[in-house]
Amino acid sequence: MNLPELYKEMARLTEPICRNCKPPYHCCSNAGCQHAWNWTKNTYGLEMMPSEVPFILGVGRVPFLTHHGCMVPPEYRPLCTIWLCKDAVKPVGYAELLKEIAEAERERFR
Repeated sequence: MNLPELYKEMARLTEPICRNCKPPYHCCSNAGCQHAWNWTKNTYGLEMMPSEVPFILGVGRVPFLTHHGCMVPPEYRPLCTIWLCKDAVKPVGYAELLKEIAEAERERFR
């Protein structure tokens, strides 16, 4: 699998858990959105635009989060896609996929 496909697979594994969390997506933060914006600009040369109606959480404005999840493709938000949630049980296949992503990222920047 290529790197974008690996990130899409990781998002497929983790998004249902984030969506069903109480409250949904509560681990998302403005810092994650800022990282995604910087990553996409510096790595791909693309500048993303935030959603017009940001989803408001207790932690403040989260510009790329909508009521249906993140609007940013998984490969443009690697920090969020690899899922830093401390409270949920990691889904089957998570550790192996994380290792594949790490190896592919190392190859990209060699």
